[in-house]
Amino acid sequence: MLPEQTDWTHGSNDRGARPLTESLMAFDLDQEIAALRAEPAWTEGDRNARTLVKSGGIRLLLASLREAAEIHEQNGEGPVSVQLLEGRATLSAGGADSVLEAGALASIEAGFPWSLRADAQSAILVTFAWTEGAGDRR
Repeated sequence: MLPEQTDWTHGSNDRGARPLTESLMAFDLDQEIAALRAEPAWTEGDRNARTLVKSGGIRLLLASLREAAEIHEQNGEGPVSVQLLEGRATLSAGGADSVLEAGALASIEAGFPWSLRADAQSAILVTFAWTEGAGDRR
């Protein structure tokens, strides 16, 4: 019997639809990054991203950023972690900056909007968590 799949991506011309929620999900991040970098959004732009998991109170977002690309998270509804898989980037939150190198992990408390600037070509894994009472990020 297959596990129930309740939430799927819409898919696009570049990607097929796939589940966002299953009992167990495993990813080869090197393969996922390579797939992101093979798509037109990357070859023609400064970034590409995909949601790997979107379930309950958690969302995992994988992104590839060219040097100088920026991400601005405005609401800071829930706690966030940013893991730098490749490259170097500057993370800003709560009036402080932190330079992250490959392998670094940073945590941002709920209620603090944040931004990230790629100082070199980078790949990041962002984990969004939100608690009861926070806005629904869907």
